[in-house]
Amino acid sequence: MFLKFFLQSDVPQPPAVSEDMLQQFLSFFYTLAHWVGNFVVNLLDNALDLKAPANLIDPIGFLVLLTGFLIIAEVAKKVAWLILVVGWALILVKIVLDANQATTQAVFL
Repeated sequence: MFLKFFLQSDVPQPPAVSEDMLQQFLSFFYTLAHWVGNFVVNLLDNALDLKAPANLIDPIGFLVLLTGFLIIAEVAKKVAWLILVVGWALILVKIVLDANQATTQAVFL
C-alpha cells in the first residue's frame, strides 16, 4: 500500500526546465539590463549634462551587468585561492607540530 501511494500518477512531479523557464530568465535579464542602462544613461545626463542616445541604454546595461558578474567571479576566485592557501598552510603546520611532538616524546623516553 505504501509503495502504491508513491506510484500513483496523480502525484505532482517537479517542473522540468523548459523553454518557457529559459524565456522567463532571459526576459528578466533583459529587463534588469534595461533598468541598469537607463539608470546609467540618466546619471550621465544629469552629472555631465551629456545627452546619450537612447539606443545605447540596452548595450550599456548589458555591459554593466556582465562587468559586475566578472567582478564577483574574480572576487570569488581570490577568496577560493585564499581558502586553499590557508588550508594547506594549516595542514603543513599540523604535520610539523606532530613531527616535533613525536621527536620530543622520543627524546624523553
